[in-house]
Amino acid sequence: MSLKRNGTSRVCAVYLFTCNLFALTAAVTLRVNQDSVNGTVGQSVLLSASYTVSDSDGYLRITWIKTGTRIVQYKCLPKSDNTERGYYTISDHYKHRVEFPPENASLLLKDLQFNDSGIYELTIADSGGTRTTKLTLTVQPQSGSRMDAKRTSVLEVILPPVGLAVFLIVLCLIVKMRRGCKRTQKQTGERNDPEDSRISGILYRKIYVLIIGDII
Repeated sequence: MSLKRNGTSRVCAVYLFTCNLFALTAAVTLRVNQDSVNGTVGQSVLLSASYTVSDSDGYLRITWIKTGTRIVQYKCLPKSDNTERGYYTISDHYKHRVEFPPENASLLLKDLQFNDSGIYELTIADSGGTRTTKLTLTVQPQSGSRMDAKRTSVLEVILPPVGLAVFLIVLCLIVKMRRGCKRTQKQTGERNDPEDSRISGILYRKIYVLIIGDII
C-alpha cells in the first residue's frame, strides 16, 4: 500500500515539474535596455527593446503607448497559407516621425519636440501571455539654445546694476558741469543763457530715459 502511495506521489511531482517547465518556456519575455532615455530637440532617439515568444509562428501583438495614446501597434496572425501575416498601424500624430522594426520591438522617434517627453509603455502579447514594461524619455534643448538661455540670464542680472551705475556717473558729470558753468558765469559777470539751460535739460532727460528704460 505504501509503495503504491509513493509511486503516485512521484507521478504527481513529475507532472507538476513538467507543467512548470512548460509554463516557463511558453511565457513571453520582454526587456528594455534603459529605464530612462534622454533626447535632444530636433534630433532622433531610439527606445531600444528586445523580446522572445514561445511560438514564432503563432499570434503576436506589439504596442507602444505614451500617456494613454497609442503610437504604433503591430499584429502578426498565426501562420497559415497567407503570405502576409503581419501588419501595423501608426497614429496620425506620429506618422513620418517613427520607425518600428517588429523583429525587436524598438521604437525610433525622429524630430523630437519637448512634448515628446513622458512615460512610454511597451506591451508584448502572444499565445503564451502578455508582458509590459515602461521607460521615461526626457527631451532637452539643443546645446546652443542652453548657452543662449544661460547668456541671456547672466545679462539680465548684470545689465541693470551696470546701467544704474552709468546713469549715476553721467548724472554726476552733468551736475558738475552745470555747477562749473554757473561758477564761471558768476566770476565773469555773464548772464545765464536760457538756450544753454534748455539744451542741458533736454540732454539730461534723454540720458535718463535711455538708461532708466533699459533698466526697467
